[in-house]
Amino acid sequence: MNTSVMMTAAMEKAMVSSTTEFARVMVRALSEKYGFDEAEAVSFLELSATKVSRAEPKSKRVPKEKKEKMLVPSMSLPFCGVVMDGWCKGIRSNHELFTQCTMVPKGGSYCATCAGQARALAKRSRTIRRSRRTGTSATGLLLVRGGAHRRASSR
Repeated sequence: MNTSVMMTAAMEKAMVSSTTEFARVMVRALSEKYGFDEAEAVSFLELSATKVSRAEPKSKRVPKEKKEKMLVPSMSLPFCGVVMDGWCKGIRSNHELFTQCTMVPKGGSYCATCAGQARALAKRSRTIRRSRRTGTSATGLLLVRGGAHRRASSR
């Protein structure tokens, strides 16, 4: 939504005089209470030289490109040996089913969540040598867990 306010020169002049007069009244009241010279205070504040400054118009925003939505199943489906391209290669426990993680991988074969789980598991688990060597997530990596799997695109 783009809003703008049009102001006439007379209206602008009236606003300047109104705010300047308000400042003068405040200086007068304060000078009576605290005993300083009113003219010196008005001169210090430069109330006679009040100017209107206009903000630069904001540049128009470039709309962001819409990301394509990933197709994910509407219900939990157990992993059945088909590795979906474009999805994270981690396995998650999803309502007591092991499913392929549907997040987008970030920089490798894991999404940020599964990569963090793999790092945490590798740090705390010294007895599980396989997970330490391969850096798998808590539930596993599709390429390590089941051996050779079919790709979804080759079906």
